Amino acid sequence: MKMMKVRRRSPRRSSFGSIARLAFLAPFGLLYQQSTIIILYGNLPRITRAEPHSTIPRSNNRYTNYDRRDAGADSSLDTLSSPLNKESYHPPWNPSPKIDPAGFLTEFYPRSPGEWEAVANIRGRHGPRNSARYVRTLSAPVRVRQVPGDGNCLFHSIAACLHHASNGTHLPMDSRACFGNLRGRSLELRNAAVDVLKNDANEGRRRLFLQGEEYLEARELLAAAAAQFDLAGEEYCELMRRESYWGGGPEIVALCNYLQRPIHIYELIPAEEASALPRPPSSATPSPSRSGVKTSDQFALRRMACFGSPKFDRREPLHILSADSRFPDVEPRRIRKVGNHFLALFPVTSPGEVSGKEGTGNALRFRRHALIRGGSRADRGGDARSGCGGNGGSDGRR
Repeated sequence: MKMMKVRRRSPRRSSFGSIARLAFLAPFGLLYQQSTIIILYGNLPRITRAEPHSTIPRSNNRYTNYDRRDAGADSSLDTLSSPLNKESYHPPWNPSPKIDPAGFLTEFYPRSPGEWEAVANIRGRHGPRNSARYVRTLSAPVRVRQVPGDGNCLFHSIAACLHHASNGTHLPMDSRACFGNLRGRSLELRNAAVDVLKNDANEGRRRLFLQGEEYLEARELLAAAAAQFDLAGEEYCELMRRESYWGGGPEIVALCNYLQRPIHIYELIPAEEASALPRPPSSATPSPSRSGVKTSDQFALRRMACFGSPKFDRREPLHILSADSRFPDVEPRRIRKVGNHFLALFPVTSPGEVSGKEGTGNALRFRRHALIRGGSRADRGGDARSGCGGNGGSDGRR
């Protein structure tokens, strides 16, 4: 019997050589787009003193030790928030009149497709081939939620999105205990990402799906990620397990495969730039007005990648934003071209989400759909009934 050779449309080896050149301009990590590896890590530069880029960037700021149990009496934990003086408490991000107490930005934001989507030919529920759903999806504006800029913002954002996707409720962020819970969830995701990259059980040969029909072996992705910082794979993994080291593209790909759920990444662009983008196929440009939500006239969110689509499309995707850390308190003409902080995104699909009165109907429907399609009932996104969303956990399978 003749064996059928698996078709592999992976980036050419020369693509990995371009990583070093991109790393010099923006030393932030790996992201796959249009058969090219590009750079993306994230955190807050205004208050960050990063280590030299001969190693993975790491945060060291007043938010880094916000919920550390070993914080001393004179640490940033006590100067930032005292449980004995509730008037001094505020969330661990830069205060802004454009961010409500729960971390949600007060404006909603429109989405637009990336220019690469027309040529990437991504199939499935979220690709342009399904033109009706494609336009309908991008017509739904999004709520943006801030997360702490302590070097763990990627994992915080994914943890917040995962909880909502699994439970239909937003993860509480209104006390120091809740931020401790968020930190625990993020650390679990961080370790899961490293485990996937190491893939000890299969000697790094596990296929990690990117988007479309593309994939890499875990050892290839790990080697490329470590090479940017002159590290061996083992050294990269050892550092990445530690809190406050910046996660980026390799970890997004790893978590997408670990959770078996798409993760879509967006970038922040001026609204006028979004209006000049090519229109989606067979339709007018998606208009957020269809949802009845007034959206920002300053910024729009452009999709950068659809990791895990269509491979894991049976589950609803998580959406995260790579943005200038000064957002939303920055003028459109002054935003950095490369994002340096991750935030959580939540598409607005019902009037209740606009008013803030969320329910579990959509989440229950998603879970029932996943079970029909062969998903797991163990979507451990935390217990929505508990004050801070339970004890963490993820809905992924190794």
